[in-house]
Amino acid sequence: MTMLKRLQLHSRLLMSFALIGLVPLIFIGLFSLFYAQKILFSQLKKDLVSICDAKSISIKNFLSSHESNVKTLAASGGIVDAVETLEEAFDEMGGTTEDNMLWQALYHRYYPWLTQYTNEQEYMDLYLISTDGDIVFSVTRKNDLGKNIMDESLRNTSLAFCYKKALQRVFLSDFALYPPHDNEPAAFAGAPIYRDGEVSGVVALYISIDMINRIMLRRSGLGGAGETYLVGEDFLLRSDAYHSPEYTVKGSFENPDKRKLQNSATLQSFMGFTGCITATNYVGQKVIRAFSPVVISEMTWAVIADLNHKEAFEPIRVFKMIIIIAVGIGMMIVLFLSLFISGKISGPIKRLTEATENMKAGRYDIRIDNDLTQSSDEVGILARSFDQMTRELDQTMQDLVSEIREKEIAHEALRDKEERLQSILNNTTSMVFLKDLENRIIMANPQYKKVFGYKDDDLIGKTDSDLFSREVADRFIENDRKVLEADGPIQFEEKVNMPDGIHTYLTVKFPIHDKDGRPYAVCGIATDITELKRKEQAISDALSFNEKIISESPVGMVIYDENGDCIEINKSMCALIGAEKEAALAQNYHRIENWKEGGLYDLVSLAIARDQHQMMEFHSTTSFGKDVWLRTFLMPFKVSGKTHLLVMGIDISQTMQAQKEKERMEGQLRQAHKMEAIGTLAGGIAHDFNNILSAILGYSQMARYELPEEDPVRGRLEKVIQAGDRAKELVRQILSFSRKSDQDRIPVRIHFILEEVVKLLRATIPATIRIETDIDPDCGFILADSTQIHQVVMNLCTNAFQSMEEDDSGVLSLSLNGVEMTKKDLENMAGYDAGPYVELKIADTGMGIPKENLDRIFDPYFTTKDIGKGSGMGLAVVHGIVKSHDGMLFVHSEPESGSEFRILFPRTDPVKQERVVRSQEVKKGNEHVLVVDDEDSLVEIAKIRLESMGYQVTGVTSSPEALEMFKQDPGRFDILVTDQTMPQMTGKQLANEIFSLREAFPVILCSGYSDKINEAIAEESGISAFIMKPVEMDELSRVIRQVLDADP
Repeated sequence: MTMLKRLQLHSRLLMSFALIGLVPLIFIGLFSLFYAQKILFSQLKKDLVSICDAKSISIKNFLSSHESNVKTLAASGGIVDAVETLEEAFDEMGGTTEDNMLWQALYHRYYPWLTQYTNEQEYMDLYLISTDGDIVFSVTRKNDLGKNIMDESLRNTSLAFCYKKALQRVFLSDFALYPPHDNEPAAFAGAPIYRDGEVSGVVALYISIDMINRIMLRRSGLGGAGETYLVGEDFLLRSDAYHSPEYTVKGSFENPDKRKLQNSATLQSFMGFTGCITATNYVGQKVIRAFSPVVISEMTWAVIADLNHKEAFEPIRVFKMIIIIAVGIGMMIVLFLSLFISGKISGPIKRLTEATENMKAGRYDIRIDNDLTQSSDEVGILARSFDQMTRELDQTMQDLVSEIREKEIAHEALRDKEERLQSILNNTTSMVFLKDLENRIIMANPQYKKVFGYKDDDLIGKTDSDLFSREVADRFIENDRKVLEADGPIQFEEKVNMPDGIHTYLTVKFPIHDKDGRPYAVCGIATDITELKRKEQAISDALSFNEKIISESPVGMVIYDENGDCIEINKSMCALIGAEKEAALAQNYHRIENWKEGGLYDLVSLAIARDQHQMMEFHSTTSFGKDVWLRTFLMPFKVSGKTHLLVMGIDISQTMQAQKEKERMEGQLRQAHKMEAIGTLAGGIAHDFNNILSAILGYSQMARYELPEEDPVRGRLEKVIQAGDRAKELVRQILSFSRKSDQDRIPVRIHFILEEVVKLLRATIPATIRIETDIDPDCGFILADSTQIHQVVMNLCTNAFQSMEEDDSGVLSLSLNGVEMTKKDLENMAGYDAGPYVELKIADTGMGIPKENLDRIFDPYFTTKDIGKGSGMGLAVVHGIVKSHDGMLFVHSEPESGSEFRILFPRTDPVKQERVVRSQEVKKGNEHVLVVDDEDSLVEIAKIRLESMGYQVTGVTSSPEALEMFKQDPGRFDILVTDQTMPQMTGKQLANEIFSLREAFPVILCSGYSDKINEAIAEESGISAFIMKPVEMDELSRVIRQVLDADP
C-alpha cells in the first residue's frame, strides 16, 4: 500500500483502468469455457443414455420376436406331423439317417418349406428333436444330424440346454460356441411341440450372432469413434466390438481370461441400474460410457455405449482457443485505452497542482492557461473555479482595508442587534448555549437552565464533564471539536439521559469568531425532538416489517394502484404466474385477459365496489403462459383516499391434481374389488355346478344306455346330455374367467358363432328391434378361441341393443364377409400385413357416441351408463380380445344416427387334423375300485356304471371312513377314485395317507374346481390321473383301465 501511494496519479490511473478492464474480461472467458464444457458434458450423457435405451429396446424386441416365431412354428400342424413321422422313420432304422430311405423321403418332403422358413427369417439352422433327444431334422445337415442331444459331443452345448428347457416351455438360450457349426457363437430359441396335449418333440431355431451385430454395429449418433456392444453375465461379449478385431464374440468365448469386460458399467447393469460414467475402453481410450440392462427369459445382458472423450470435447478445445484469442485482443485494447485515458486525466491535474504551489508561496496573480479553462469537463470546471478564486482573492485583499473601516461603523448597529438577540434567547423554547474553547459554559438561555435545572451560579464556568455523564460529555466535546475543525455549522442528533428517560435533541452547532476571524467559542441551538423520533421510528419499523412480510412471504402478493397498474409484486407471485418482476410490474389488471375469462375480473370489481374481501379458486393459463390452479384472495384498501388492491395467490395445482387422482384411484379400486369378488364367486359356482352336472349327465347317460336305439325317449335324453355338455363348456368359461387363464386357439368358422348369437338375441331383445344379418358362410377360418369371439359379439350386440333401448325400436345389423386388404388399405396400420381378412360389422341405429367420448370408450372402467347398469369393462374386454387375436377394430359413430363397429381378423387356412373318434367300446375289468365322494348321487352313479363294466366297487361318502377302511386291509383294493373337495379331508390328503400305507398305489383324482390342485400338482404328488368334473362314465372307464394297465 505504501508503494502504491508513492506512485504518481498517472501510474495509479493506468493500473486502475487496466485492472477494471482485464479482470472482468478474464473472468468472463473462464466462466464461458467452464459453462460450455458443463453443458456439453450434460447433453452428451443424455444422448448416450438415450442411445443405450434405444439399443436395449431393439435387443428386447429382437429376442422376443424369436420367442414368438418358435412358439408359432411349434403350434403349426406341419411341424407336429414332421417331428412324429421323422422320429418314427429314424427309430425304425435303428436310430440312424444313413441309408434310411424312408427318412430320406420324409426329409425331402419337409425340407423345402422348412428351408424357405429358415432363409426368410434369416436363421442359421432349424432343428427338430424327438422326445428321446434324437436330432431327426436339420436344414444344414451338419454332423449333429442323427445324433442324440445327450451324446458327449452335444450334451454341454447351448442346443442341449435349450432342448431341456423347451420340453416344458418356450425358451431362449444364451450365446455359446457351437462345435457342429464351425465352433461359431450360437443361441437357440426352442419350443415344445404338442400332439393332443402331450409333448411330441422340440423345434429349435439357430440364431446367428450376425443378427445381433446388425443392431449393435449401427453407430448413428456416436461420432467417428463411438460404438455400442453387449456383455453377458459372464462378462464376455455378446456382440462384436468395433475398435479391435480381437474383441469379437467368438474371440471372447475362445479366450475368456483375456477378453472379459468386468468393470463398473457392466457390474451396475447386472444390478439393474442405468447410467453414464467416464471410463477407459478395452483399447485404452478414455470414453464417456452409458450402460443399461436387458433382461430376456432367464438371462441378463448389459448394453454398453461408448463415445470417444477426445472427440466428444473437440468443440470445447476450439472454443478455448477462440476465448484465448479474444481475451488477448481485449487485453491489448484495454491497455491502450487505459494509457490514453489516464494521460488525459492526470495531465491537467498536474498543471493545476503547480499553480496551487505558487499560490501557497503568496503569488495571488497566478492565471490558468486558456486550454484548461475552456474545457467542458470536470477538470475545466475546476480550472475555471481556481482561476476565478485567484482573481477574487486578489481583489479581496485590496478591499480588506476599506472593509475594516466599515465594520467600525457597524459596531454600534451590532450592539442593537445583540439586545434583540438576547430577547429572542430569553423567550425561545429551544436551548441556546455558548461554550469557550476550553468547553466551559459562558452563556446559556433560560430554557437551557430550565431543562437541566441549573442557575447561573451553578452553570457558568462549568464544563460538559461537570454537568453530564462521561459518555454524554465525551460525545458533546467530540461534536464541538468537529464544528471547530469544519469552521462552520453542523447539525447533530444528541441523546441525553433525563429522569423520564433518554431525550433526543436536534442541535445545530457553529463556531463564533473574534474580530480576527479566529473561533473563540461554540454556540449551540438544541430542540427536543424525542417524540418526533419515536413516531418516525414507529413508522419506519412498521414499513420495514410490512416490506419484509410482502417480500419473504411464501404466499404470492401483488398490489395495484387506483388505475389498476401494478406497483409492487413479491417473488412468490412472480413464480406463481411464471413472470420476471419487471414484466409483471408493467401489467395493468384491466388488460389481463385470463382474469376476464376466468371470472376474476368481475370479482375484483365486486370487491372494490363493496369494499369487501373476496376469495376465488380458478384454473387459468397466465399471461406469461403458465398453467396453474390458484386460490386467490382480493383485499381492497385505501391510501390517501384512493382505492388500492392487494391480491394474494396460493398455488393449489398439486392439491387439485391429487384430489382428482384420489377420486380416480378410488373408483378403480372399487371396480377392482368388484372384479376380484366376481372371480372368487365364479370359482365357487363352478365347483358346485360341476357336481350338479355330474349327477345330471351321469343319470342321463345311464338311462340312455338302458334304452333301445329306437326308443324316442333316448333322443330326448340325448338333448339333455347335449345341454349338459353346453353347461360344462359354460363352467369352463367361468373357470377361465376366475383364473384369467389363456385360451386355446384353433381354426374357427366364425359364422357358426354369429348364427348362435343371433338365435340367442332373437329370444332376448324386444321384437320391436329388428335384426338384419348378412353372413357369408364361406368367408373362411380365423385362428381364435371361439368362447372369446362369442364374448366379443355378445358384448357389442348388448351395447347396440342398450343404445336403442330408450326408443325401444331400431335396427341391429350383423354382417360377416371375407375381404382382401391391400398395403394401401393398411398404410396407417403399423404391424399388419396385406392379405385375406374376415370382416365382422355390428351396427345399430341408436343414440350414437359423442365425439368427446370416442377416444375413451376402450378405457377400462369408462362408462356413460347409470350406476348399476355398466362396469365400463365391456368395450375394454372387446378391445383386448381383438388385439390378442391380431385383429383390427374400427369405430364410426354419429350422434343420434347410430354406431358401427368394424373388426378385421386375419384369415387362416384350416389345419388338417385327424379326427379323434372316441371308442364306444366300454373298457371293462374285474378289479376292486374304491370310490370316494361327498355327494351320494355321484357315488351311486359311479358304483352302478363301474359294476356294469365288471368291476367290484366300494362306494364311500366320507374320506376319513375310506381311509379307515383302507387301513384295515390295504391289499383289498386295486385303485382309488376320489373327489378333491370334501369336508374333513381333501382327496389329495387322502391319497397321501394311502401312499404312506401302500406306496405307488393307483389313484384317480376328480375335481369340480380347486385353486389348490391341478393336473401338474397332482402328477407331482404321485397321483396317477387327474379328471375335471363332470366326468363321463366312458372317460372314467378308459382312465381306470389306462391307469391299471400302466407299467408299475
